[in-house]
Amino acid sequence: MSLPVPNLDDRSWKQIVDEAVRLIPRYCPEWTNHNASDPGITLLELYAWMTEMVIYRLNKVPEKNFLTFLDLIGVRLKPPEPARAVLELTPAEGTEGELVVKKGTQVATLQAGGGDPVTFETLRDIALLPVHVVRAASSHRANVADHSEALASRDAREALFAGVQEVERFLYLGDDRLNAFNEEAAVDLFFEAMPGSSGPRVPTITEWQYFDGKRWRDMTVNRAESDTRRLSFGSHPGIEKQLVNGQETFWIRGKLAEPLKDPASVQLDSVSLRVEILGEGMAPENAFVNIGNYIFLPVDQGKSFHPFGEEPKFDCAAYLGHKQLFAAPEARIRIEAQLVEPSVVPSPEGSPDLVVAFEYWNGRKWAELGKSSPMGVSGAQGQYNFLDSTGAFTRNGAISFDRPADLIETEVGGVKNFWIRARINSGNYGAPGSYELQGANWVFKEDRPLQPPCLKSLVFKYVREPKPVAHCLSYNDFQYRDHTDDLNTPYVYFQPFLPDQDESPAFYLGFDAKFPQRTCSVYFELDDSAVGGGEQLGGPPPGAAEEDAAQKGPRVVWEFWEGGRWADLLPQDQTFGFTRSGYLTFSGPRNLEKRNVFDTEAFWLRARLESGSYDLPPVLRAVLVNAVDALNGVTLEEVVGSSDGSIDQSFELANKPILAAPSVWVLEPDAPAPADRKIIEEEEGPESIKPDPDGAGTWVRWHEVENFFDSQPGSRHYLCDPIKGEITFGDGRKGWVPPSGRDSVKCEYRVGGGVAGNVGGNTLTVLKQSIAFVQAVTNPFSAQGGADAETIDEAKRRGTYAIKNRDRAITAEDYESLALAASRRVARAKCVQGSDGSISLLLVPKAEREDGDARAVPSRDLIDRVASYIDKRRLITARVNVGKPRLVPLSLELTISLKPGATADRVKADVKEKVKRLLNPLHGGPKGDGWPFGRAVGKADLYPVVEGVDGVDRITDLVIIDEGRRLRVEMLKLSEDELPNLIGVEIYDRG
Repeated sequence: MSLPVPNLDDRSWKQIVDEAVRLIPRYCPEWTNHNASDPGITLLELYAWMTEMVIYRLNKVPEKNFLTFLDLIGVRLKPPEPARAVLELTPAEGTEGELVVKKGTQVATLQAGGGDPVTFETLRDIALLPVHVVRAASSHRANVADHSEALASRDAREALFAGVQEVERFLYLGDDRLNAFNEEAAVDLFFEAMPGSSGPRVPTITEWQYFDGKRWRDMTVNRAESDTRRLSFGSHPGIEKQLVNGQETFWIRGKLAEPLKDPASVQLDSVSLRVEILGEGMAPENAFVNIGNYIFLPVDQGKSFHPFGEEPKFDCAAYLGHKQLFAAPEARIRIEAQLVEPSVVPSPEGSPDLVVAFEYWNGRKWAELGKSSPMGVSGAQGQYNFLDSTGAFTRNGAISFDRPADLIETEVGGVKNFWIRARINSGNYGAPGSYELQGANWVFKEDRPLQPPCLKSLVFKYVREPKPVAHCLSYNDFQYRDHTDDLNTPYVYFQPFLPDQDESPAFYLGFDAKFPQRTCSVYFELDDSAVGGGEQLGGPPPGAAEEDAAQKGPRVVWEFWEGGRWADLLPQDQTFGFTRSGYLTFSGPRNLEKRNVFDTEAFWLRARLESGSYDLPPVLRAVLVNAVDALNGVTLEEVVGSSDGSIDQSFELANKPILAAPSVWVLEPDAPAPADRKIIEEEEGPESIKPDPDGAGTWVRWHEVENFFDSQPGSRHYLCDPIKGEITFGDGRKGWVPPSGRDSVKCEYRVGGGVAGNVGGNTLTVLKQSIAFVQAVTNPFSAQGGADAETIDEAKRRGTYAIKNRDRAITAEDYESLALAASRRVARAKCVQGSDGSISLLLVPKAEREDGDARAVPSRDLIDRVASYIDKRRLITARVNVGKPRLVPLSLELTISLKPGATADRVKADVKEKVKRLLNPLHGGPKGDGWPFGRAVGKADLYPVVEGVDGVDRITDLVIIDEGRRLRVEMLKLSEDELPNLIGVEIYDRG
């Protein structure tokens, strides 16, 4: 604990008055009226007030001496810090040629509420690119994650390099014959592998599906253990046609059920399909009875019918049509006929000369399939292997034949279809009886009664012998490949399942156009709260191999598709392997070619995680093509004044306070000597010397220093007080005096900054100057990093630590104080030593806006700034990791009793607010300066806070839930690098 600074005289006005009144009897005994109405008392009170003012000023002497001392050792008030924003510019549609937006372009917020708009300026020139991101995805082996839709919203939280959806691989088989699944049928698939193939057979590694018009459904497969080349399927009613890769037919598909160790070992030569209709078969689609001439009577197949009419005769015919059945080439067709029971209709009897011809239409005439008689046809007859066991429809049986190749559609009875017919070619089924005159009487005589066939049912069945499927496709990595020609070409084999394209995790970006052949950049916004690790300073510990240290960080390689292979992009990666937000800058590849990846034809770049790993996977929020950084503030150029050649000259700027790092130019009559030029360029860069356009001399940019202690007589140095807006030059011994000249000193500086610059997302939408072909501008994300100017109290605290640490980091307190000095945005810092001797410096940032919530996660920019500051002040052997604290999630469940008259909703809201504030990293804890690192959260901390809320009578139950372990605990214990993260408070009211 620091010693309190005592007041030199701590008397108050009342004490001075009381002391003076007490001394009156001693020095003025005749003064007896000590009432306030006495004029003497009034004068005494006046003198007491004047004395109090003197004492007040006297007591300020130690503080003023301390401030003077701080000023003497170089402690200055720090200027405001500007907020940084990423701007996205949108070029107008159809813009051609190179469109460049210059550095310093001003973009502002809309003026609202009477306040001034907040202005930002771009930090570099940007040439807008005529390209857009059309697809983004991560993949790893057989898994993929599509980020496209989420990234388009500009509010994504997409984990990279982690596929969440399995990349399915399919073998598609399409054929109109598969419509047989709608009947009771047996369908066999035969897979012939490449001769000598050692890989597993396709039937053993696939699961099959069919399309029912809405979705793909699983199929029941009958696998024969003894025959690994065949798959057998039963009926699957509901199969419908589907358009796949431009082909509309009936499709089934086989899904690869398990990853293949060697996909190249599975090579197919052919895939054949065999279909057989089973069960009751298929009824004719159309049926007619032709009883003579052009009289075609339609058949009601729901009833029994006479195929040749009730009185058949020569040329009577039955016509049977079925489009699906007869359209199937090279099928073996079977017609099963069943007669009506003899008890109902007498069995038909054919004459010995009865011949029924079965015929088909070939486009020219009705050609013969075969002929049958009451004896039937037991041996294959003719070229169509005609068989008939019905004996020309005189008994139950079947007619079978091979489908003629030249069977075509024709019109019968006004119906167009594929037709066959059975026609009485000779003979009969008996003759109608007649009356004959025998003597004087007419006698009805019926030698051969008319007994025509009457069919109870007639159905088609068929077997289609194995033939190559009509269409064969493979689907790998979201791409179809047509292998139909491979099936029909001898000695041509194909690989249905390709290997995973990415053995290592990869992130893909597809663009709708080629990048121009110039410097291009793409911005990646990452979620800082989800990025593991921090900024590592210092090398590996003694004795550790360099390769071990290199393996700790991820190595990401960027590539582009140049047609046939992935080639190195060789960019400048400011994201350092997706460990922070930043730009990927590269030269537009000349050989960038289109490729279909993830079912999207685009120009592709990919980032491949070649080695290393992440503590947490990087979480991407957005990918911006035409993006540029901008800082809050306005750049001004001002002629500061004229040097008269005197020592210790000071010039005051017209605007104050200013932001850090102004550019001060001095007009010198002569060009700097070579030795001086080298020093100037080392301090200020190669563009720090410019000839005056009017020939008055040379403009030289001088170098800002904190003090003149190390300056030489010829050093072109100056001091700048950004708060006062004052520039001071040397005295000739410590720092050179600017040469005399009119208007010889000018300054380019920026004004602005502060917390007001931390504007929300999509608020920077106003271009201060119109730019042709720029359609819109915005900041997709909130601006961050703005901080107000340092207060005197903050400077006093920093100065105290500066005296202790001497601007060097040795102890834990040194690291913490230097972190606070590194940036005004750091609210708290905690130094933790690891078991391996490393040092972790954990940062808690200030709220980005005055009304914003505390956020215990520092931005990447803040981590980099503190790390750079610490790196110059640490011991050379120290290994420091600058990062964020670990947040331990917890939630609370409270049951409270309310006081009479209390409003439940208001009390619950107050309790939540008090609990959140208690655990707040900035304003929580017992002292109100943030919950201490490593301090456990116990019920004893919460009870007094909750019970202190107006309206709470008492707490009847309090539960602390460790969300990380999903356990109820009495106390949430924290390590010294951890802070609590309250994610939920549930409050129950018991009245």
